[in-house]
Amino acid sequence: MTSTPRFKGKVTRRDFLGRLAIGAFIVSTISAFVSLFKVPLMRSYAEPSKVFKVGDPANFKIGEVANLEKYKISIFRTESGLYAVSSVCTHLGCLVKFSGSEFKCPCHGSIFDKNGNVKSGPAPRALEWYALSLDPVGQLVVNTNDVVPQGTFFNVG
Repeated sequence: MTSTPRFKGKVTRRDFLGRLAIGAFIVSTISAFVSLFKVPLMRSYAEPSKVFKVGDPANFKIGEVANLEKYKISIFRTESGLYAVSSVCTHLGCLVKFSGSEFKCPCHGSIFDKNGNVKSGPAPRALEWYALSLDPVGQLVVNTNDVVPQGTFFNVG
C-alpha cells in the first residue's frame, strides 16, 4: 500500500480536521481554566433588607395614606392605630397603588379594599399586612418578613 505524498503547502482533509480538533481542545482547556479562576472573584449582590425604618410615626396623620413605592408598602393611620399593607398584587406580583378608597392593579385589573381584601379581579388572596414596631430612637420600623393577621394595628400611644 502506497501512501499519498504530502506536498509542501498543501493541507489534506485529514490534516485540517486533526488541527481543528487540537485547536478546539486547546480553546476549551483554556476557557475551563479561566472560568476556574473567575469563580472566587464572582460578586454576589445583597438583597434589600426586609426590615426598614419609615420615619417618625407623627408624620403619618389619621385618615391619610402613605404610599411608599420604594418599599412596596402603604401605611395607613386610623383611630385604631397604624398598619402597613403590601403593595404587591397577589395575582402576579404587579405593584398596586392605593387611590381613593382602594388598591388597583394596573396590569390585570384586580381591585382591593383599603384593608387589602380582594374586591374583584384575578387576585387569589388579600394583600399582606406587615408587623410594625418602634426602634429605640422612636422611628417606625416595618418588618416585611413578619406577616401579621389582617386587623393587627400598631398603637403608637
